[in-house]
Amino acid sequence: MFFWIIAYFIAIWLLGFAIGGAVCSFIQLKFASKERWPMTIALTAGLFCFIYFVFEQALHVPFPPGVVFEWLGWAE
Repeated sequence: MFFWIIAYFIAIWLLGFAIGGAVCSFIQLKFASKERWPMTIALTAGLFCFIYFVFEQALHVPFPPGVVFEWLGWAE
């Protein structure tokens, strides 16, 4: 459990909230929970769409970009 908390924190810090959360969810569903590919992809896509459309588009919550995107100069 402690590993997953740290992994989510690092992924969100590096990639941003929407992408980092989706990547960690994908990894956890596929490798830790051993879900099948269609279910893993559907849940990951649903999570990303929920975070993006509800929090970023509808509520305008200003999530900072990930550190990787700032290093590459891709931050908004």
